[in-house]
Amino acid sequence: MGAPRPFRATATGQMYANKGAGVLAFVRLTAGAAAAAATVREVDGSGTILAELAAPANGSDIAGPIVFSEAVHLSAISGAGAIVMAYVE
Repeated sequence: MGAPRPFRATATGQMYANKGAGVLAFVRLTAGAAAAAATVREVDGSGTILAELAAPANGSDIAGPIVFSEAVHLSAISGAGAIVMAYVE
């Protein structure tokens, strides 16, 4: 198995689609000048919550590993300049 592949998101509703189960090695939220939050869900914006992240201004938060059964959806990203990086195994 190689190094995890990165998936970058800066807006709510971005998705990593997978045909079946998979693993996110980890998800990292990096805040800009304002505090930030992000929710990682299964399938879509109404799916099971897999992780919730929160970071203070200019800080970060990390969660993982995260197992999913179909796809990963970033249903909520808040905070000016926030970036979410998901690393897919």
